[in-house]
Amino acid sequence: MKSFSSIILPIVILLSSCSSSQTLPKFSYNDRFYNSLITDRKPDYGDGHPNGCVIMREFSCALKSTGDSSIVAEIKDVASNEFVAGTLIKIFFGTNRNPDTIVVNNKGFAELNKRNDITGLSLSALGYRTIQINLAKKRVLK
Repeated sequence: MKSFSSIILPIVILLSSCSSSQTLPKFSYNDRFYNSLITDRKPDYGDGHPNGCVIMREFSCALKSTGDSSIVAEIKDVASNEFVAGTLIKIFFGTNRNPDTIVVNNKGFAELNKRNDITGLSLSALGYRTIQINLAKKRVLK
């Protein structure tokens, strides 16, 4: 009986550490949420659930149009709502495989040129899950 409990206890501890009350990444444009456009979160922890056992922090990416020519990106931590300085944002255009890369400033903001051919974004920072946002199917940034 002692060996049975020594096997079960670590399994219970492991499963309880993967809480079902996960805080998932968020994506919005002009204060309207488009979370369904977040198509990929890496790493995939492989526990059979779409979001895995999240041990890394998650992004909140809010884009706002400032007029005809630019978009301001505000990058925050989903759980703490604090700005995430140093986030790399890769911007994909059309069929071009070489994205433009910008770095979020120390206040959590970055500015990008507004273009109709933006097909995707990728956000990455140390300690955060990299997320891919697919803008090809739904033209959000009109």
